[in-house]
Amino acid sequence: MVVSRYAFHHVRDPREVLAEMARVCASGGRVVVIDSAPAPHQAEAFNAAERMRDPSHTYALTQQALRQLALDAGLKVQRELIYAWKVTAASLLARSFPLPGDTEKLMEIYRGDVGADCIGMKPRYVDGELYVTFPTLILVGKTCAK
Repeated sequence: MVVSRYAFHHVRDPREVLAEMARVCASGGRVVVIDSAPAPHQAEAFNAAERMRDPSHTYALTQQALRQLALDAGLKVQRELIYAWKVTAASLLARSFPLPGDTEKLMEIYRGDVGADCIGMKPRYVDGELYVTFPTLILVGKTCAK
């Protein structure tokens, strides 16, 4: 099994990385990618907010784009699961790397997106605390006989 967890949105060429994961995986083995996967209509806004939160963010692929990369790498996609990773905005930003001044800008973006969900993170208040959700994809592909 070859696994990448929350790394793909940091690489410049995810196609190359996934192809290499498939290449080094044993015949009949599994390649697993776990990463943020915004909806296609929200990807641009999601990626802009994420680059502000962490400048090392390149872009998060949509589920469809990651599936296509897996197929292009010769993997047979066996499972795809989208789940919601929920976190308070404050705790997320406390462990992030925004540039000076961007933390408050992000909080304004999150607060302004409550009820609209333009950035694909479903910002909302729960008991007075602001939460965001990361659309997270687990994709499992099987290598073919080599």
